[in-house]
Amino acid sequence: MIKINFQDLPNRTTPIRATNLNQMQDNIEEAIEEVEANIPNTKNAHTSSTTDTYNCNYINKLTDYSTDETIVGKWIDGKNLYRKVMTVAIPNTSVDGTFETAEYTVDSNVDTLLIKEAYREHNEGKHSPLPYISDGGYFIKIYNSRNDKNKIVIANSWHGSSDENAIVIVEYTKA
Repeated sequence: MIKINFQDLPNRTTPIRATNLNQMQDNIEEAIEEVEANIPNTKNAHTSSTTDTYNCNYINKLTDYSTDETIVGKWIDGKNLYRKVMTVAIPNTSVDGTFETAEYTVDSNVDTLLIKEAYREHNEGKHSPLPYISDGGYFIKIYNSRNDKNKIVIANSWHGSSDENAIVIVEYTKA
């Protein structure tokens, strides 16, 4: 690449002329070729490969939210990181302050489990983030099971949430 040092007027050593414009075009084309040579598979980004860092299909999967298990990347230990969305029933309680829990299995072979987001799905079609605390101080919360790393637990102490579900986004690695 040849650098052209343009000068402001009154200097007239670098006028706009065909030689300088052709050199600028050559420099741009050379820079584009260099970038394409150093970024793998940019010319073939339309493939369905899920291992090509610059592949559009792979990148699009990073924002997929599905009830099916989806590989979304690697965890810090190098294992595949999976994501899935679960719809779970909020356990019913008939009296405010009565603590009810329910456990739900994420996968039978979990090594590391992260609860990324969780929402209470109201009967009116609205969503509230969990943990949820009512005006009276009663709560709905979600957490990892202490007894089984394959499970999540949802706890409820508020009777106003009967017959409602929680939407839970989990990411996990497998043993």
